[in-house]
Amino acid sequence: MPKGNGAPTKYSALKGQGKGCNQYDWITDFFTPNKTTKALWMAESPDGKYFAVAGMEENADGWSDSVIWKINAADGAIVWKMKHESFSAENRK
Repeated sequence: MPKGNGAPTKYSALKGQGKGCNQYDWITDFFTPNKTTKALWMAESPDGKYFAVAGMEENADGWSDSVIWKINAADGAIVWKMKHESFSAENRK
Protein backbone atom coordinates (compact mmCIF):
# COMPACT_ATOMS: atom_id res chain seq x y z
CA MET A 1 0.00 0.00 0.00
CA PRO A 2 1.67 3.19 -1.08
CA LYS A 3 1.71 6.35 0.99
CA GLY A 4 2.85 8.32 -2.06
CA ASN A 5 0.77 8.67 -5.20
CA GLY A 6 -0.27 5.80 -7.45
CA ALA A 7 -0.81 2.09 -6.90
CA PRO A 8 1.69 -0.78 -6.60
CA THR A 9 2.86 -2.03 -9.98
CA LYS A 10 2.50 -5.66 -8.86
CA TYR A 11 -1.23 -5.42 -8.12
CA SER A 12 -2.89 -8.00 -10.33
CA ALA A 13 -5.84 -5.83 -11.45
CA LEU A 14 -3.61 -3.19 -13.03
CA LYS A 15 -2.52 -3.31 -16.64
CA GLY A 16 0.75 -1.43 -16.54
CA GLN A 17 1.69 1.65 -14.62
CA GLY A 18 -0.26 4.91 -14.74
CA LYS A 19 1.34 8.26 -15.39
CA GLY A 20 3.33 9.51 -12.40
CA CYS A 21 2.75 6.27 -10.44
CA ASN A 22 6.31 5.64 -9.33
CA GLN A 23 6.67 7.64 -6.12
CA TYR A 24 6.23 4.99 -3.41
CA ASP A 25 7.33 5.05 0.20
CA TRP A 26 7.11 1.23 0.12
CA ILE A 27 5.24 -1.66 -1.52
CA THR A 28 3.85 -4.71 0.27
CA ASP A 29 3.87 -7.86 -1.80
CA PHE A 30 0.97 -10.22 -1.01
CA PHE A 31 2.06 -12.60 -3.77
CA THR A 32 1.87 -16.37 -3.23
CA PRO A 33 3.34 -18.42 -6.12
CA ASN A 34 0.66 -19.95 -8.39
CA LYS A 35 -2.20 -18.54 -6.27
CA THR A 36 -4.51 -15.54 -6.67
CA THR A 37 -4.31 -12.98 -3.87
CA LYS A 38 -6.17 -9.66 -3.96
CA ALA A 39 -6.24 -6.71 -1.60
CA LEU A 40 -9.80 -5.37 -1.98
CA TRP A 41 -10.10 -2.75 0.78
CA MET A 42 -7.78 -0.84 3.10
CA ALA A 43 -7.95 1.77 5.84
CA GLU A 44 -5.32 3.65 7.79
CA SER A 45 -5.39 3.47 11.59
CA PRO A 46 -6.36 6.66 13.46
CA ASP A 47 -2.78 7.05 14.72
CA GLY A 48 -1.29 6.44 11.26
CA LYS A 49 0.91 3.57 12.47
CA TYR A 50 -0.64 0.76 10.42
CA PHE A 51 -3.05 -0.15 7.64
CA ALA A 52 -5.82 -2.75 7.87
CA VAL A 53 -6.16 -4.52 4.52
CA ALA A 54 -8.97 -6.92 3.63
CA GLY A 55 -8.97 -9.20 0.63
CA MET A 56 -8.99 -12.75 -0.60
CA GLU A 57 -6.46 -15.49 -1.12
CA GLU A 58 -6.83 -18.69 -3.11
CA ASN A 59 -6.53 -21.81 -0.94
CA ALA A 60 -5.11 -25.23 -1.87
CA ASP A 61 -8.50 -26.36 -3.25
CA GLY A 62 -8.85 -23.30 -5.51
CA TRP A 63 -11.51 -21.62 -3.35
CA SER A 64 -11.14 -18.05 -2.06
CA ASP A 65 -10.50 -17.47 1.64
CA SER A 66 -11.20 -14.08 3.24
CA VAL A 67 -8.06 -12.49 4.67
CA ILE A 68 -7.23 -9.45 6.81
CA TRP A 69 -3.66 -8.18 7.03
CA LYS A 70 -2.21 -5.63 9.46
CA ILE A 71 0.51 -3.68 7.64
CA ASN A 72 3.13 -1.49 9.35
CA ALA A 73 2.78 2.04 7.91
CA ALA A 74 6.47 2.83 8.43
CA ASP A 75 7.92 0.08 6.23
CA GLY A 76 5.07 -1.98 4.71
CA ALA A 77 5.89 -5.11 6.72
CA ILE A 78 3.04 -7.56 7.33
CA VAL A 79 2.52 -7.50 11.13
CA TRP A 80 -0.06 -10.30 11.12
CA LYS A 81 -2.49 -12.06 8.86
CA MET A 82 -5.90 -13.48 9.80
CA LYS A 83 -7.65 -15.91 7.46
CA HIS A 84 -11.25 -17.14 7.39
CA GLU A 85 -11.37 -20.34 5.40
CA SER A 86 -14.10 -20.74 2.84
CA PHE A 87 -15.22 -24.01 1.38
CA SER A 88 -12.54 -26.58 0.85
CA ALA A 89 -12.62 -30.25 -0.01
CA GLU A 90 -12.59 -31.05 3.70
CA ASN A 91 -15.68 -29.02 4.70
CA ARG A 92 -17.70 -29.93 1.57
CA LYS A 93 -17.98 -33.56 2.71
